[in-house]
Amino acid sequence: MSEPRLLTTFSDLDAGEQREIVSSLKAMQGPAQTPQERLAGGRAWLAGKETEAGRWVEVPGGPRVRVVDASQPRGVLLDIHGGGWCLGTALSDEQNLTRLSTELQLTTVSVDYRLAPEHPFPAGPDDCLTAARWVLENYPGPYFMRGASAGAHLAVATLVGLGGGFDRVVLFYGVYDLAGTPSRLRALDEAHPDLSPSSMEDYTRWFLGDRERRNPEVSPLYADLVNMPRALMLVGTQDILLDDTLFLASRWAAAGNEVELAVYPEAPHGFDGYPTAMARDAQRREAQFLG
Repeated sequence: MSEPRLLTTFSDLDAGEQREIVSSLKAMQGPAQTPQERLAGGRAWLAGKETEAGRWVEVPGGPRVRVVDASQPRGVLLDIHGGGWCLGTALSDEQNLTRLSTELQLTTVSVDYRLAPEHPFPAGPDDCLTAARWVLENYPGPYFMRGASAGAHLAVATLVGLGGGFDRVVLFYGVYDLAGTPSRLRALDEAHPDLSPSSMEDYTRWFLGDRERRNPEVSPLYADLVNMPRALMLVGTQDILLDDTLFLASRWAAAGNEVELAVYPEAPHGFDGYPTAMARDAQRREAQFLG
């Protein structure tokens, strides 16, 4: 009997830490901000900073990337940062990528793609696709990819654009239907201080303008997913993007690809960045999957 294409695991760790995280986020909410104020604050929060581990490389005809070289590389990991297509830089994940590079002996490459609203679709996706092709042409495999939130969206869009080449991908709580899945459309701002529906709408509008949101070129949930790499998808049930991951995992498997789906009860968007047992478990799963 063949192995199942879709392996789903629900974490049985105590969800109390997740409830405390969400409660503390609600308590820290200040006065309402304008979208522009949220944009400026988010960019400062996710800017990251250079470390001695990384170096900048200019991709010919494309974006610059941040490279962390493994001492004895056994492959390369392409990272696409999150931030609603509007926030973050290639430095946002540098500490985590340095840890993964050392632990797994993978050279990591993080894409400094152009951000909306200054550079709307298709600037960011084009940069990621160019960087991925550059990695395939300039590094020996195996080839791995990772992305979180909007970075997971860009990762899947990049894989669809490539049509093959990468061996495995890790996708944290991505957005794959930009028109919105039920978990997003039914959510209330006050219940989701980690990522509110109104913030998600601002990011999407800045990224897409008035484009059709369910075009397969925009929303990878509707794309042809044949010949995708083996995937690990992780999401929490407190996330407004929960259904995006649940739906994509099913379509990924139905297209003939292998996917491991890990669901974390009551975990919010970005849960792996908090000091909780579930976050540590998610990091362990990722390292094991890429190892």
